Amino acid sequence: MAYYIEQKAEIRSIERARQAWRQAGPFWSAIPIGRVDKMMARDYRDHRSHCKAVTVRNELAIVRAALNLCEEDKLIAKAPFVQMPSLPQNGVKHLTKDQFRKLIAGTEKGAPHIALFMQLAIATGARMAAILELKWDQVKLDSGRIFLNPEDRIATSKGRATVPINDQLRPALEAAKVAATSDYVIEHNGKRVGSIKTAWNAAARRSGVKATPHMLRHSAAVWMAEAGQSMDVIAQFLGHTDSRITQRVYARFSPDFLRGAAEALTY
Repeated sequence: MAYYIEQKAEIRSIERARQAWRQAGPFWSAIPIGRVDKMMARDYRDHRSHCKAVTVRNELAIVRAALNLCEEDKLIAKAPFVQMPSLPQNGVKHLTKDQFRKLIAGTEKGAPHIALFMQLAIATGARMAAILELKWDQVKLDSGRIFLNPEDRIATSKGRATVPINDQLRPALEAAKVAATSDYVIEHNGKRVGSIKTAWNAAARRSGVKATPHMLRHSAAVWMAEAGQSMDVIAQFLGHTDSRITQRVYARFSPDFLRGAAEALTY
């Protein structure tokens, strides 16, 4: 099993996979691949019941990915179904538009890269890695589109969409393009930015808004849902391969969610 975890890690985030396997390894490493079944996945959830659901989901995700690779290599006839623990209904932490304006106002003038990161994150709904890896050849100002998935990137379950550039983002991108000294959209002192942690934390502290970078992706999805965009459209915007994921997480933020059912209860 450990071998297939490492193989899958080459395709996905290596560090994330290794962190997950450090926790999952003691439970799974001694189990022959052919003996892994749905019951063992349930036993693992019980074994890690003291952890947050999202943590266990990340650990089981890498196990499931490795099992799927075993199936591809014909080591097992069929990868067993791995049931993920449910996330709590209040698990979607997001910012209101007013909170976002306060957060971006908290960025320092000497760190324009963090403000641009925030603008890109909220306008594209992209994950942090996609934004930090974004190059100028993926930004088509003439046609008004951003290709979040570079041509040489191996496709993974973390889909990256092609999204339009809205009217609010365009001036920021045009100014950043003129000032650019590297191939990367998010740069600082002429170099690619590997981490925004320090600048992000400083902006959050000054603004008084408690937030994480990933909350901007959730915020983008929630704002679209609140504006009445369909779950299929939001799924495509976020790069979800299955709109049922989008439906489960964001449908309740739509003004029309369960509206028909509620109207049926009038008398």
